[in-house]
Amino acid sequence: AKDNTNKIVRIDIINLAALPSSFFDDDGKLIEINLMRKIEHSNIPKLLDEGITIINQEKYAYLVFEFISGESLTEKLKREGNISPYEAIPIICQILDILGYLHNLTEPVVHNGVTPDAVFIDYSSRAKTPYLIGFEQSRTIFSGTHSLSIKNLSIFHSAPELFNGIFIPKSDIFSVGTLLYQLFIGIPPWYNENIIQQPINKIKKLIEQARER
Repeated sequence: AKDNTNKIVRIDIINLAALPSSFFDDDGKLIEINLMRKIEHSNIPKLLDEGITIINQEKYAYLVFEFISGESLTEKLKREGNISPYEAIPIICQILDILGYLHNLTEPVVHNGVTPDAVFIDYSSRAKTPYLIGFEQSRTIFSGTHSLSIKNLSIFHSAPELFNGIFIPKSDIFSVGTLLYQLFIGIPPWYNENIIQQPINKIKKLIEQARER
């Protein structure tokens, strides 16, 4: 979309009724909004505005971010199959730098969703700079346990403790390892379509068994 100054922006439209309670703080506001207001990093799109609107008699939140011209790693992998180490490793190193910033804030933030969907490559310059997005399940380390929606986790990229509602900075490092694997191979580690198709209450046990093997 375009803002009042004719500048291109990205708008996320979120159906609030479709989200689990873990996405909201004690005041009923999206946790993501509170986090994004505190984050200032050149490789994380800035939250410019947010609010509530009604669409077809349902309440939606809208989040307005600065626009990044490019594509996600998911889209890149679909087109190319996999990515060479010469291109993948610099991307991973920059993602680790971004996570280092998040983990060293006064209230450290754990992303909890480092996947190909959450990494966006900016093609507006020759550098092809990666950006980290997808902060829906991000939390500060002071958020306590059981404040994640297991249903909304990426099961093949998530650290074991996330399935128990526990998140620490090392959880993100685990996810970066799975991301690097996927960039090289084309699919995430332990990938099995049968696991994806199972009910959420069975997925945790199945992914644990796959990793033990």
